[in-house]
Amino acid sequence: MLISCPKCSAVYQVPDGQIPADGKKFKCAECGEVWFVRPIVETKEEKPAPVAVPVKNQDVSRETAQVKSQVVRPEITQEDDLAQMFNRLSQDTKGLFGDKEQKSSLRSRLKRKLTLLFSPLMINCIILLVIFAFTIFIGYANRYELVSALPQLENFYNKMGVESIYKGRGLVFQNVMARNVERHGRLFVEVSGKVANQSSMTSAVLPIKATLLRSDGTIESETVKILTLDKLESGFNALFHILLPDNTLEEKKVILVFDAESLPQSAEKAKKFSDKE
Repeated sequence: MLISCPKCSAVYQVPDGQIPADGKKFKCAECGEVWFVRPIVETKEEKPAPVAVPVKNQDVSRETAQVKSQVVRPEITQEDDLAQMFNRLSQDTKGLFGDKEQKSSLRSRLKRKLTLLFSPLMINCIILLVIFAFTIFIGYANRYELVSALPQLENFYNKMGVESIYKGRGLVFQNVMARNVERHGRLFVEVSGKVANQSSMTSAVLPIKATLLRSDGTIESETVKILTLDKLESGFNALFHILLPDNTLEEKKVILVFDAESLPQSAEKAKKFSDKE
């Protein structure tokens, strides 16, 4: 501990333990001054208590508004920053990830898609679709042969709206004969014969159009005959009989053709047309 003479300011160093708690007298060796010295007691510094300063109401409200603005404004700014950050995350990922991360993400997505595409389930589905499409194509391309071999398939193709029987293919006239006859006081030319299917497929029977021509090439009469059979299988035949009105007994010529344009719209009309004689 350092002490100094109050008269001449001489400084002396005294050990801390030599000064009792109630103090001790010292005499200056320079000037002979005697003074009383007490030990220094260290005390903690106490912070001064805050002093309330009265202010006017206007100043309080202004200061309060300033405090509120200082408290609220940072929160609003933080929300705006969060909104901007989420917008950036949802719209612009290029600024958040490097080229390597983007390429790695693209590769991983592509790998997942390829894995899903070439998974066993997808491969089986693709194989089944290919087999189904191939079966449909084969069934459509060979529908005439299939119906000829299995006539029951005709209804299936008809429901699908697909023609499955050839119309008039392989049909020929055989044993055709014509003669003059009289019926109910009128003259007719009677034409008879048979229609044969010489092809290897089932064929739909078309109406027979018979034309009676005079010697000069003009038409004497004309009629269409629809047979009761709607189709002929391979190697089968059907008989037909047609009457053509004839006004004279002169020599004439009969022409027979299959006419697809004369097909009726319904089976009922076809029956009435075939039985009108």
